[in-house]
Amino acid sequence: MVYKIMKQKRFSNPININILSSDHSEKKNCHFLDQSSKENYEKIFNNIIEGIFQTTQDGKLLTVNPALAKMYGYSSPEEMISIINDFGRQGYKSHIDREKFIETIKKQESVKDFEVQAKKKNGDIFWVSVNAYGVFDSNKKLLYFEGTNIDITERKQAEKQAAMHKMQIIQADKMSTLGVLVSGVAHEINNPNNSIALSAAVLRKAWECVFPILDKYCLEPGNEIKIGAMNYKDFTNNFNRLMDGIDEGSTRIKRIVSELKEYALPDAYNGDQVISINNVTQSAIKLMGPMVRKKTKKFSMQLSAEPLMFKGSFQKIEQVIINLLQNACDALVSNKQAIRLSTANSGKKNIEIRITDEGCGIAPENMQKIFDPFFTTKRAKGGTGLGLSVSMNIVKEHDGELKFESDQEKGTTATLILPKANK
Repeated sequence: MVYKIMKQKRFSNPININILSSDHSEKKNCHFLDQSSKENYEKIFNNIIEGIFQTTQDGKLLTVNPALAKMYGYSSPEEMISIINDFGRQGYKSHIDREKFIETIKKQESVKDFEVQAKKKNGDIFWVSVNAYGVFDSNKKLLYFEGTNIDITERKQAEKQAAMHKMQIIQADKMSTLGVLVSGVAHEINNPNNSIALSAAVLRKAWECVFPILDKYCLEPGNEIKIGAMNYKDFTNNFNRLMDGIDEGSTRIKRIVSELKEYALPDAYNGDQVISINNVTQSAIKLMGPMVRKKTKKFSMQLSAEPLMFKGSFQKIEQVIINLLQNACDALVSNKQAIRLSTANSGKKNIEIRITDEGCGIAPENMQKIFDPFFTTKRAKGGTGLGLSVSMNIVKEHDGELKFESDQEKGTTATLILPKANK
C-alpha cells in the first residue's frame, strides 16, 4: 500500500489525504483514517479553551468555535455569527485600526500577541490577545484571517493595579518629602519672621516714648518737619496703622507656615474628633487664596450662620476642599468667570459644602471616569489623576458623598455631603 498524507497549513481544512492506490481495501482504510482525523479535529476545535475564528477583511465571521462564542457572551457559535453578520456588530472597539491590522498581515503574514479591547454581546468591554494570520490564494491575494483569541482581562487588571500601587507609593513618598521640606522651610521662615515681630514691638514702644518729645517741637507754628514723604502730622496719624500692618503680616506668615506643616504631615483618621465645617473651609481658603485670586475676580463665599459640625479628620476634609477648589480654578478660561463656595444644612442628618465654577465643564463621556485613579484631562499640565480618586476615598471614610453636576456651557458644581456629628 502506498499513500501520502498532506497536512494543510490552515486549520480551516486541516487534513487532506491523497490516496495513491488502486486497492479497494486500502481505499477503505484510508477513508477510515480520513474520518478519524476529521473527528479528532472537530473534538479539538470544539473543546479547546482558546477562541478560534475565521473572518473576512471587512469583519464578517466565517467560523467560530464554542470557546470564542462563550468568551464574547453568546450562547452558541451560530448565534454569534448570525448577530454579528446580520447586524454588523463589531467584536472590537471602534478605535482598532483595521487597515493597519490588514497591512501588517499582508507584510508579515501574521500578527502575534496583539492586545486589544473587545466588546461582549451585552456591551461589556474586556481585553483579548489576538494571534492571527492571513490566508492567501495562489496570487497572494488576502482571502480571510484565521486566528485565536485569549481572554487576558485578569492580567490587564493586575497590571493596572500594580501600576496604581506604584503610583500611590510614589505619591506617598512625595508627600513625605513635602513634609520634610515644609518643616525645613518653616524653620527658615519663622526665624526672620520672629525677628520682624519682635523688632516691630520694640519699635512701637520706642516711638510711643519719642512722640511726646517730638510733639512739643514739631507742632509749634513754623516747625514743619517731614518724615520720609509724609509731614509729621500725617506720619503720627498713620503710624499705628503701619505698625498694625507689620504685626498682622507677621502673624499671617506664622499662621500660613503652621497650616502648611499640618497639611504636609501624615494624619491618622480620628472618627471621634468633632469639627466645624466652616473652620475647615476657611482654612482651605487661606491656603488656596493666592491661586483663587489669580484665577478669578469673582470669588464669593457664603458660610452658614449655624454651627455645622461633623466627626472626622480636619486635615483630610481640608484636602478634599482644596482639591475641589483647584479643579474649579483649573476649569476657568477667564478671570471674569466666577467661583462660588457655600456651606449649609442638607436635611436633618447632613451638612454640605458646595463649590460652583463657571468654567469649561466636564464632557459627558468623562463624567463616569472622574473618580477613576489616574484619569485626568490635565496630563500635559502635570495632573496625576489621583486628586478626585483620593478625595472620594476620604469622603467614603467619613461616610459621606461627593457629587458632580456639569454643563459644558455653564460650568460644574461639586457637592460634598457629610453626616452631622451627633449632639
